Amino acid sequence: MPLSPAFGRGLYRGDFQALPTLVYQVQGDDIRNVKSRFSRGDAVRSAQGGSVTLVNDRGYVEVCNGSRLDIVRATEGRVGYRAAFADVNNQLVSRGSVIFFVAKKKQSERFAVRTPDYTLEVVGTCFTLRPDVGGHVALSVKEGAVRTVFSEGDFRTIYAGQNLAYDLNANRYIIRTDGTIVDRKDVDIVPDIKKLRTYHRLCATTLAPGAEVTLDGRYIGTTPLAILQPAGAHTIRAEKPGYATLDTTVSIDSLAEESTL
Repeated sequence: MPLSPAFGRGLYRGDFQALPTLVYQVQGDDIRNVKSRFSRGDAVRSAQGGSVTLVNDRGYVEVCNGSRLDIVRATEGRVGYRAAFADVNNQLVSRGSVIFFVAKKKQSERFAVRTPDYTLEVVGTCFTLRPDVGGHVALSVKEGAVRTVFSEGDFRTIYAGQNLAYDLNANRYIIRTDGTIVDRKDVDIVPDIKKLRTYHRLCATTLAPGAEVTLDGRYIGTTPLAILQPAGAHTIRAEKPGYATLDTTVSIDSLAEESTL
């Protein structure tokens, strides 16, 4: 299926030290085809029904269900992404999404995202972009606030619990309240990238895909999946209706790059 562009080019200028971006978790059939480290100019695509979570010092991004993310810029001071959504065709809207959790920034840092209709200026927040009708892009803010600057120069601030969606009848974007708000302490669950650099890749697959996996008492997704974890022993539970539940302990070797369940 063709991809509909969501982010523009040319957001950033200047020379800064490159910002390492690691893959924390992958779900879907392509878990072994996604590399572990990304940089400027790279692109990552999630499998249909799957996801890829990228982490750097500016926060994390989760690319879901066939969506694609191009890294336009990734430096200490400035980060820029361009995304695309699969299966967008006029009134048909895909189920893909790109979820951003942006760490609180310093005065010298900049995080901005450009869509065909507006630019997002972000301080520190959690928000989701999804394909909308007519090739537009819908915004949903879950925490904090996002300043939205439209191409004609108008601007609005979208707050937690609000979303921005295109109204075909009014031929413009409108703000709605959906009431969905999250607390930062409940969202910021991805380990710091300094820790992730010392972690090792743990892969979990089952004969019947779609088994729900709990790792050390925390639900992490469905098989097949791969996730970075520290060396040592970890308890894993995999269960799916109609199949025997697996309860086991796996030990990740500190010298091994990957362990498999």
